[in-house]
Amino acid sequence: MSANSTVKECRKFERYTHLSWQDLISVPLVKESVGFSIIERWDFRSSWFEEVLGTSSEDIYWVKDSSPYEFRFHDGDTTGKSRGKYQSFVGISELDRTSRSHKLLHLGTLFGTSRLYLSSPGNRELRRNVRATMRYQNRFLERLADRIVNELGGSNTFFGVHLRVGDGLFLERAKENARLLWSVVLTRFYGVHQHEFVYAGRNASSTPTLSVFPSVLPIQTPFGRPIPCKSPKNTKEEESRWLRSLQSSLFIATDARNPRIHPVLELF
Repeated sequence: MSANSTVKECRKFERYTHLSWQDLISVPLVKESVGFSIIERWDFRSSWFEEVLGTSSEDIYWVKDSSPYEFRFHDGDTTGKSRGKYQSFVGISELDRTSRSHKLLHLGTLFGTSRLYLSSPGNRELRRNVRATMRYQNRFLERLADRIVNELGGSNTFFGVHLRVGDGLFLERAKENARLLWSVVLTRFYGVHQHEFVYAGRNASSTPTLSVFPSVLPIQTPFGRPIPCKSPKNTKEEESRWLRSLQSSLFIATDARNPRIHPVLELF
């Protein structure tokens, strides 16, 4: 269908589609675990609020934003706290007081995992519970993921990480994030003890280095064959020690162009 085949007001809808929450997560689990009810909204006309929810425009408290990162919500004192990429703080308690007389609180975008700046243990626990219940549960995606896992060697035979380095704060903090991820991979994935590697400094140009090579680890080798070392800098002796210790493949999903020669990915 060409863009000219529809009226101007409807052309934008050809660029995306709507999915029900029930196609992505377990809605009953959300309601059972955290007590939330989800009302699906397929009609984005302003009249929907009155037709379905029975609320007039006077019943709605609008929190209108003009950019994706305008508001960051907090539940405590923000004195001296960084807003990060957000433009301003909005106090949850204050928002509750000002909107309490309205039937509906309407927020703009909720995009961004750091949008909630929470200090209360109870609120943090609630956020953890909500996130746990919102894990993708879609049988088609799960079947596709199972096929990919089998192609990569099978369950529990490899590790995977996501390293975004191409834009925004991810580009600005690429070196720092790569060093952090490198240490996480060694300690949590491959069982290298923290004392077995050291950081050569804290500045942007420093890189972590192993002080000693780890001993042989009880990790299954995927595909049943040795994994060739990708780094051309290692000597044969060093390479053999790495292969004895780090025998499970590590797959890295990244937006870096030419990842084999990207300086941020040199560590891997």
